[in-house]
Amino acid sequence: MDLIIVESPTKANTFNKYLKSNEYQVEATIGHVRDLPQKKIGIDLEHGFKPDYVLNEEKKETIEKIKKQAQKASSIILATDADREGEAIAYHIAQILGYIKEDWPQSTLKKQNKLKRIVFHEITKDALEEALKLPRELNFNLIDAQQTRRILDRIVGYKLSPLLWKKIGKRWLSAGRVQTVALRGRRKLKNLHQKSSLGVLDVLRATIQEMMFLRLNSMQKMTRNTNKNLPSIYLMEIIHTPKRLFSKRMLKV
Repeated sequence: MDLIIVESPTKANTFNKYLKSNEYQVEATIGHVRDLPQKKIGIDLEHGFKPDYVLNEEKKETIEKIKKQAQKASSIILATDADREGEAIAYHIAQILGYIKEDWPQSTLKKQNKLKRIVFHEITKDALEEALKLPRELNFNLIDAQQTRRILDRIVGYKLSPLLWKKIGKRWLSAGRVQTVALRGRRKLKNLHQKSSLGVLDVLRATIQEMMFLRLNSMQKMTRNTNKNLPSIYLMEIIHTPKRLFSKRMLKV
């Protein structure tokens, strides 16, 4: 019997109806099963932004069930969504099942014939059957994109949100990632790329620096609107070295 892993329990139930019960078993992850810890930043700022992933405590039973089913399965088919979040969930399932070798910032899929990845764009029997005929490997470009986005969210939000709460007095506000930074920093990254080959860590450093300045400017405007003074803020300069994220020299914003 083959094990198919999807994200949604509703999708799992639907696919179980489409497929022969003696050939396939469909299980759902119910979203992410492995992520950054909730009570700490979970990013090693001293060693290349290495994420400290942990298993989702609320998904322990789900994870154990998938692991037991995977041991008995002839093939494990990762059928999570086709976007980068879905690819990341498939990646973390593969890691939990022992098919991924992690050596940050690079991860590789171990040589084996049991693990497969399929994608589809509609919840129909025909779409599922067609996808099963065209399995592929994990897309590490999508996985890297999701991990980069997740790390940026955590660093910017974890460092700036407490300052925002203190000065605005609204703890529900979040200083998260800014989408427009991709547009504003596009020329800078393009110029860098023309001069050298950029890796994930280079893009992270350049983007974090740009995001910090954008968020602080936004926070300054908010404090002016609420008649509260935001003191001069100093940020450590982000430098491009593999061992340190920040230098000792301070930049005044």
